[in-house]
Amino acid sequence: ICDVLEYLIADPDTHAVCVYVEGFRDAARFFRAAATCREAGKPLVVLKTGKTPAGVKAAQSHTASLAGSYQAFEALCRTHGVVLADDPMLMVRIADVLVRWPHGQGDGIGIVSGSGGGAGVMADRITGAGLRLATLSEGSRAALGTILLPPQTDNPIDFGGRLSQEGEIDDTATSILATDPDVGVIMPYLSSMPTFAARTRAIATAALRSGKPVFALVAVGHAGAAPRRELRAVDCPYFDSAEDALAVLRAVIGYYRRTPRQSPPVRRGGLPASLPHGMEPADLFRSYGVPFPAEAMCADVEAAIQAAERIGYPVVLK
Repeated sequence: ICDVLEYLIADPDTHAVCVYVEGFRDAARFFRAAATCREAGKPLVVLKTGKTPAGVKAAQSHTASLAGSYQAFEALCRTHGVVLADDPMLMVRIADVLVRWPHGQGDGIGIVSGSGGGAGVMADRITGAGLRLATLSEGSRAALGTILLPPQTDNPIDFGGRLSQEGEIDDTATSILATDPDVGVIMPYLSSMPTFAARTRAIATAALRSGKPVFALVAVGHAGAAPRRELRAVDCPYFDSAEDALAVLRAVIGYYRRTPRQSPPVRRGGLPASLPHGMEPADLFRSYGVPFPAEAMCADVEAAIQAAERIGYPVVLK
């Protein structure tokens, strides 16, 4: 595995790497390669068996691999920016999104839909998955107010609440949402509507124009064949199930939240020989170029949870 991984990291035509693994002969070498992969700007997406006793047994019977502790593996992956997947197809979908949009612009998710019910369902699914709906600015809501009824001028956006029944507003409304500063990802929830294919193309084109990741969800079966063709024509990723879309979205946003590995700090001159009054020990360590874990002071449980998500697990609570 490591031989192939190191080759792909050095290959200029490889922009992301997907790996299926059951166990390691040299885990330290793998994580050194993972760090190099991240420094090269290439996402590394890994699917590993051995999460459960049944998975460990299957790995042993298949290749005699010792799967080891999945929890320890997971923690090391977070440290080195490795994205974990649970399914081979979703592993490829995660890599595809990260190649298209290697750098995130925030974790706020904006939803547009021709169905008020669909928009509401997707809002519930997103927040239930531990993800965050974007909060639109007053400027965005005012702009939406020129084409939508007052109750519809917020995220998620339902095109059905428009002020005028003449002409379509999909392009304009999607553009307003997509360019809002708190929207980092655009999710069009596409269900049956008049001129379905043409409107799908307009929505996707407006969303892609923002330069932000787009996760289109086609929530119908055969009736969505023509809209799917339009999405492929404009090269817009789409999903046929909310479960798949949310699994990829969680992985991608998790990757964006993790900052790249930093270069070792350079020790400055004129540093104090002892701890000055009022200076925290952690700051003194950092001033001498000693790596120190991220930390946060929290006044309540909710703040602690938010800080832990921002820093990245595992964390220690003191």
